[in-house]
Amino acid sequence: MPACPRLLPALLLSTALLAAPPKGKAPAQAQEPQGPRVDAARLVALKARSIGPAVMGGRVSDIAVAPDNPDTFYIGLATGGVWKTVNAGATFSPIFDKEPLLSIGAVAAAPSDPKVLWVGTGEANDRNTSGWGNGVYRSTDGGATWTHVGLDWSRAIPRIVVSPADPATAYVAVMGDLWNPGGERGLFKTTDGGKTWKAVLKAPDGLDTRVGCGDVALDPADPNTIYAALYARRRTPRSFTLRARRFRGQGCGRHLPEPGWRRHLAEAREGPARPHRPHRAGRLARRPEAGHGGGAERCGRHHRH
Repeated sequence: MPACPRLLPALLLSTALLAAPPKGKAPAQAQEPQGPRVDAARLVALKARSIGPAVMGGRVSDIAVAPDNPDTFYIGLATGGVWKTVNAGATFSPIFDKEPLLSIGAVAAAPSDPKVLWVGTGEANDRNTSGWGNGVYRSTDGGATWTHVGLDWSRAIPRIVVSPADPATAYVAVMGDLWNPGGERGLFKTTDGGKTWKAVLKAPDGLDTRVGCGDVALDPADPNTIYAALYARRRTPRSFTLRARRFRGQGCGRHLPEPGWRRHLAEAREGPARPHRPHRAGRLARRPEAGHGGGAERCGRHHRH
């Protein structure tokens, strides 16, 4: 039944009376917070500072982009595992947290199969807080699950490159232990998805306990041509002191493979050197780093295979 027009003024008057404050009392005001007042002058001396993650933990070792979609890529962190984004970095998800360690040195996506990923554990930085790894992991489902596929004693892996035609063929640059001699060092190759490995390049006897492979790259115009760089290092608790001069006179410098080295490169493709085309192979060598007592030990062989 519709309301009577005569009742409307009465209803409006009643509502106004209920909302009005009692006579003689001012409307209640919001109470100010209790405590000392801090003005802008008192804040001048305060500076913003980072509270995390710590500088020594905020290192990105490698980035791999899915060959079929540039919005999907993978980030390998020196102390934080592998993270994946499918929306060009708007969000990231951890995909390596179920594995036994989280220090990552290299991440690679197979050019011929975007679901095949390779991860080398153990960062290859020369700092005294560097983490270490336990070899290579491989995924065939875009990082949902992982399989440990060997090189258990590599400790540090700075680079992995995958054959553009075969996702089961990969080259792994192994630096080895930063603190101790021995272990696995050099350039390793697999053609069966990591079931077996072959050392295709290493330092000469007597140097192979300290010299590892610091980088590897395929020639984009000819993937049968492979470039690799050997690098020598040793860290102590206080310094980085094993110097390059200890290797002088022992074949260090810029070289192509010598006949004695080619025995390690059974698949080698012989050809002239092309030193003026560095853009064809990408970044290879590490620059010597300053350190206490004279800097880095460096065996600078650059090999073309």
